[in-house]
Amino acid sequence: MQTTTYGADHAVVLDALAAMGPNYRGCANALVFAEADDNYLGKLHDAGVRGARFSFRKELGAVLSDADFARAIARIRELGGYAKIQPDKDGIVSSVGKYESLDVPVLIDHMARPDPARGNDDPNLQKMLELLSRGNFGVMLSLGEKTSKTGRPWDDVIPIARAYINAAPDRCVWASDWPHPVTVVQPPNDADLLELLYRYAPDEVELNRILVTNPARLFGFGD
Repeated sequence: MQTTTYGADHAVVLDALAAMGPNYRGCANALVFAEADDNYLGKLHDAGVRGARFSFRKELGAVLSDADFARAIARIRELGGYAKIQPDKDGIVSSVGKYESLDVPVLIDHMARPDPARGNDDPNLQKMLELLSRGNFGVMLSLGEKTSKTGRPWDDVIPIARAYINAAPDRCVWASDWPHPVTVVQPPNDADLLELLYRYAPDEVELNRILVTNPARLFGFGD
């Protein structure tokens, strides 16, 4: 995935995809839709980029204008890609009005950043469940270690992940958030995060969906 640090210049992503070959996919920084022409966007698609990550956090300096956002979604629709949403620090509720009516595949990152201490009453959890009922929204089961309020072994995020898996088992995917940017403490061992996923989804069929079937469909790997 293209980092916010590099902005719209996707040279590193293009080099990596060229080196690794057709079995890899990339996710663009949505800033590229404001700064690049259609030829460059087509080059990204041909290289294996299938989605773009959108942020509405102004402090990160990567927020598109309404016009650029509309153009980006139109181009994603044409290319058959997906939109990935970076939640605000306090969750998706504050910005969801900007994207909840989209008709392209939408992947909400970091479990929508709910507050586990609020349980089922958390508005971000409830909104994410509502979005999952629409059919074109999915959720990334990532950042459980930072979402947790109780710390290791992060037991309090398991009910959140289970709620999402139960609601839309075919639209949940997983990531470790490696290399753990914006981390002010020792990053977790990624093997421990994988073990947390096994606790989210102890059933082998569910696990196969989350790790294989669902991402293959979303990221355009085909059969």
